[in-house]
Amino acid sequence: MVFESQGPDLWRSVFERATDLVMVSDFASGRILSLNPAGIRLVGLRDDTDARARTTAEFLTDAGLAQTPAVEAALTRDGHWEGTSELRHFGTGAPIPVSVSTLSDKHGDLHESAATVCRSR
Repeated sequence: MVFESQGPDLWRSVFERATDLVMVSDFASGRILSLNPAGIRLVGLRDDTDARARTTAEFLTDAGLAQTPAVEAALTRDGHWEGTSELRHFGTGAPIPVSVSTLSDKHGDLHESAATVCRSR
């Protein structure tokens, strides 16, 4: 598969049309850089602007937050993590069980951003 030959419009379309939550965040601060429409609906936010005002920690229940050290260690060490977790619905506070696949990019010794895909279980 040759990704370099694909234009940004194709990747933007994939991001916007994905049926699972797709999120890009700043690795160091956890600030949300972008959340796709399916993710906005899943967690009960108004729009992408509402998402970008938050951090990844705000998306997690207490059970999800308990996994954070292990997830961050795996991302730093291996550049990826897969497993199950819980997001929270911002409107109701209800837990949302999800399967998670997350990866970080690395430039030199720094991880700059992380991309996460969550599928509700």
